[in-house]
Amino acid sequence: HTVNGRESVHGNAQDPRFWKSFEDVYNAPSLLNTTWYVMLGNHDYSSNISAWIEHHEYSYNKRWYFPDTYYTDIVQIPGTTETVQIVVIDTALLIAIEQGSVPHGFPAHLASPQQKQTWAAAAHAHVEWLKRTLSESTA
Repeated sequence: HTVNGRESVHGNAQDPRFWKSFEDVYNAPSLLNTTWYVMLGNHDYSSNISAWIEHHEYSYNKRWYFPDTYYTDIVQIPGTTETVQIVVIDTALLIAIEQGSVPHGFPAHLASPQQKQTWAAAAHAHVEWLKRTLSESTA
């Protein structure tokens, strides 16, 4: 629960909310070199998602990792030759398929027909990406 909900980011990648809710909160020395795999929550659709993606460039040690609303990364487990695959999905977007193409948490009455079509296409692309990612995984 970081920069979401009523207090969500509406500015740019340097919005003070990133520091108030993340950078200045999780600042113990043991956490400063740790990668944080960030994902959206349903209330975050009302925020500036581009700022979330771009914040990586301003985050201390670039620890804020959010390349897109859904993504995968393969990470080596420290001290071993083993890896783990992290798969982050956008459940709000996936729910859009079931809710008439409006992401969960986004007020349906504010969505234009074009937005609904865009979200429906994005949700279907996400499902295909997820199927492909899981089928190709060696985890």
